[in-house]
Amino acid sequence: MKTMAAAIDFGTSKIVTIMAESGDYHRCSILGSGTAAYDGYSDDGRWNTPDKLNDAIKEAIRQLESEAHRPVTEIYVGVPGECARVYIREAQLDIGQEGRVTLGDAGDILEKVVAQLNANQGSVLSYSPAYYQVDGGEPTMTPVGMRGRTLSAKVSVITASLDFMDDVELRLRDMGIKVKGFMAPAMGEAVLLMPPEERDRTVAMADVGYLHTELMIMQGDALVDYRVIPIGGGHIAADLAYGLEIPFKTAESVKRAFTFDGSGDIELGEGEGAQRFERPFTTEIITARVDELADMIRDALESTAIKPDANSPLYLTGGGISMMRGGREYIAKTLKRSIKIPSARAGKLNSPPYASALGLIDMVFDKIDMQNGDTGVGPMDKVLDVFYGIGHKFSSVFKKQ
Repeated sequence: MKTMAAAIDFGTSKIVTIMAESGDYHRCSILGSGTAAYDGYSDDGRWNTPDKLNDAIKEAIRQLESEAHRPVTEIYVGVPGECARVYIREAQLDIGQEGRVTLGDAGDILEKVVAQLNANQGSVLSYSPAYYQVDGGEPTMTPVGMRGRTLSAKVSVITASLDFMDDVELRLRDMGIKVKGFMAPAMGEAVLLMPPEERDRTVAMADVGYLHTELMIMQGDALVDYRVIPIGGGHIAADLAYGLEIPFKTAESVKRAFTFDGSGDIELGEGEGAQRFERPFTTEIITARVDELADMIRDALESTAIKPDANSPLYLTGGGISMMRGGREYIAKTLKRSIKIPSARAGKLNSPPYASALGLIDMVFDKIDMQNGDTGVGPMDKVLDVFYGIGHKFSSVFKKQ
């Protein structure tokens, strides 16, 4: 029997809803989606215009129901970056009399880490091991069966703001929609879009949105660092509006028309209403802001405790820069690092601005697989799925429409 699920993702400038169903040969196929513009949230996680939020949610839901031809009565909610936190904790326990690590040991040590957190650090969304060690030996993700006296683990714990959860749950309840659960889209996006072999070496992803940039560092299946940088594509447009003394909507058009490696002035429209903007000044405005963002990404990568592999690429997604022509190449040159723009291989919404929503719905179906008993192929897959509901099955899961 096929399973259907819906999710809602709160970006910095738009709300995205998505519905999918389980497939016979693929994890899931997308049935429909909805998108509504809104004013987002501030750096402290508060809605910029809370009085207008319900209308935006309703519009995104309406579009989804219209396209999927199904009503939305239950939904999973993605927690935005400003309302989520990542904690890295370590714990140790004695191995039993048998002298071998058991499945119970591998699970118990994860729960021991979570118990270290206190209530004011938020509600736990998920937790996953970066690695285990037996008697301080080589890090491993498969400690079960190893001989030793002590088992230690470094664990990533993702939490969410209770204020955000309560607010959204109340809003949706008033619309007749039940919240099935809260999840961290950043985690789903990173696991969905970055290959396992890259994550095993530790790798980073930057999701450049409209008002901010989320920087995620993955080690295996663990999100080991997560930063929110207060610069996004909207700041580039704002700089253009101020510097060129033009309306904001016109500035957004200039940003879309701009090419980093282009020549000649930027022209909008035709005939008497055509507008021309000098390339040197326009380039100066845009590159100044992009350089600032690149500097902040570089500083974050250099300051993180668990650093990405020096030879690994930086994955770039989101609509802030990756949709700008020549943006990937410019960032690569500025950071002196190879840049990859990943693809979710989805028939619908296969575009960087929707990467977060796709990661969220894929995470939902991973949780559904777990609940249905499909928890991977080995004993550690079962432990990891049971304790954090993410797993190792994210790539190539969407059916092309």
